[in-house]
Amino acid sequence: MRIGFFDSGIGGLTVLKKVVDTFKGHHYFYFGDTLNVPYGSKPPEKIIHILKNLFLFYEEIGIDIVVAACNTSDSIILRNYIDINSYNFKYISILKNAISQIKEKENVLLLATENTVKTGTYRELLISKNTKLTEIACPLFVPLIEEGIWHGPIAESIVNFYLKKQKNMIK
Repeated sequence: MRIGFFDSGIGGLTVLKKVVDTFKGHHYFYFGDTLNVPYGSKPPEKIIHILKNLFLFYEEIGIDIVVAACNTSDSIILRNYIDINSYNFKYISILKNAISQIKEKENVLLLATENTVKTGTYRELLISKNTKLTEIACPLFVPLIEEGIWHGPIAESIVNFYLKKQKNMIK
């Protein structure tokens, strides 16, 4: 099976690694759009154009399954700005998989890009679970991830900056 992944940069490699470790014997393709990173603050029209071109390419090379490894892109796709059913591959949504892990009536704190928060996709998907959702746009997270700064004083400082008003939600 030929499985394609996409992200606006290298952060989605964590998703790819998990899948490769779990499902052996497939051919994996990864598109990390480091030219246009971050997607979180780009006009949605630009992201849609990039994704349509990528999906056409994935169709041309015979990809069977496409896995979203980018919350921002997936939130736009799930808003039906792209007719994902018009392609010849199965599409797997990272947002829907994340939502499936949330239990009914849980408190959810979403730390995401500006575009992910603006689309309201998480909000809409969580309605049926009767959750309390708090969303915070965290534009500084993308540069941290892309630079590989996942731990240490810089990362902690930025996380604390975004979470200082949400301490009562963190347990």
